[in-house]
Amino acid sequence: MKLTTSFFCITFLTIIFINPCIAGRHTSDSHVKGWMLVIKKGKGYQSGIDKNIKHSGTGSAFIESNTKKRDPQSWANLMQVVKSAPYKGKRMRLTAWVKTGSKTQIVTLWMGVSHTTTTSTPGVNNLIKGMEDWQQCSLVMDVDTSSDYMEYGVILPDSGKVWIDDVTIEQVDKSVPVTVDIFKTHMASTNLSFENVSQTGTPENWWGTININGYTVKSDRAIFHDGALSACLSFKNQKISKADWGTITGSMKPDSFKGHRVRMSGWLKTDSVSDWAGLWMRVDGKDFKQVLAFDNMQERGVKGTTDWKKYEIVLEVPQDATNINFGALLCGKGKLWLDEIKFEIVGNDIPSTSTYTSKGKHLSAGKIKKLEKERADNAHDILVNGDFEG
Repeated sequence: MKLTTSFFCITFLTIIFINPCIAGRHTSDSHVKGWMLVIKKGKGYQSGIDKNIKHSGTGSAFIESNTKKRDPQSWANLMQVVKSAPYKGKRMRLTAWVKTGSKTQIVTLWMGVSHTTTTSTPGVNNLIKGMEDWQQCSLVMDVDTSSDYMEYGVILPDSGKVWIDDVTIEQVDKSVPVTVDIFKTHMASTNLSFENVSQTGTPENWWGTININGYTVKSDRAIFHDGALSACLSFKNQKISKADWGTITGSMKPDSFKGHRVRMSGWLKTDSVSDWAGLWMRVDGKDFKQVLAFDNMQERGVKGTTDWKKYEIVLEVPQDATNINFGALLCGKGKLWLDEIKFEIVGNDIPSTSTYTSKGKHLSAGKIKKLEKERADNAHDILVNGDFEG
């Protein structure tokens, strides 16, 4: 399997933390009063009102992929923009009922704030595994007093179908906890030895393609290189004839590494890897759209069954770096174990292993003005047609 760098660099979390209104997309007619359909890459999505499937009332809204061909870089976002003036400085809760089609593996309910310019502040989101029954989901966040708009919606990545109904927004007391920000929670290089386990049995402070596309991530107490646990990434869904790829992902702020060459090392063990496996590391720039340095060991990947061995990646971390993502990658079927991740500053005599950089696409003044007008033209004073009866 040939995994292109551009494919790998666009992770699902990037969908959430680049402004969903502007990240290389186009707006299509949603056929849902008061709501916009924003599509990233291609035109293979449609949305509308479904009178047959609904949580309550006479109908619900849906997003559906028009093609069976999978494309993990594409997504569709049914969203709404409201002016944030009534909500500034308040703690707000977004609630919605969501269900998916039988073959849809993950969707995202999201909520955030933005400004008159095209900049936005990362908000909160709920990654929802596919479920064929209606599920109530909610997000709670504090609305920045400097914001101009509040935005929210549901995202369908790749292919499948999702329905949404009975959307509400309400102010809640400060005693109601805000939704854990998955991005900020993981912005620390903690648990690099995988000794801490979450309540779900996965490595604490790590995420990735967990139970998605046939891949599973878990903490392993039986196989480890040092300590008492390791992280295990495996492909286990035998119903899927063609395995894709899965990751174990960590993230940290680059502050202590800026202006230096950094070596990431880690121990890997593999079992029956059909394509290849390896460590990966990516240094992101402004707004997470710029890839400043990247390596995923694709040209020197680990194949088949191997015992524990230490591997390394060396990348430059420029002064304008904003984030470092890293972990392990499994392409195809099989299993890998990851243990003892370490980062250290090295001299320029140690060669960089970076295979890809991209400064990102800078929007022209005319494009920015057009996007600002589009947002203003579509902004409502309050939530509109949240029950999709209109």
